[in-house]
Amino acid sequence: MQTATYLITAMRDRPDRMASALWAWLQRHNKTSEQLAEFLGCAPATLERLAMAARPHPGDDWEVDVEIIAISLRLRHAALRLLLEEAEQPFEREFGG
Repeated sequence: MQTATYLITAMRDRPDRMASALWAWLQRHNKTSEQLAEFLGCAPATLERLAMAARPHPGDDWEVDVEIIAISLRLRHAALRLLLEEAEQPFEREFGG
């Protein structure tokens, strides 16, 4: 799991990659990579592949792109969708800012 954590951390500033959304989820929920893998219903090694995947672009095909990623990596579609939706929201909003 350390490899996945390292990769997510190293790529967290790449908004074009899923790593940025994974990092946002980890920070927002104060969870570990192991808990993230459990949330998405995948093996820890799958997080490494997911972190490097292109992040879906907003638009008409967003939902289809999310589904393709979920099916390709055998992730829980609803969990991935929620993770990506949360990543688009400002984190400060949770604190009333």
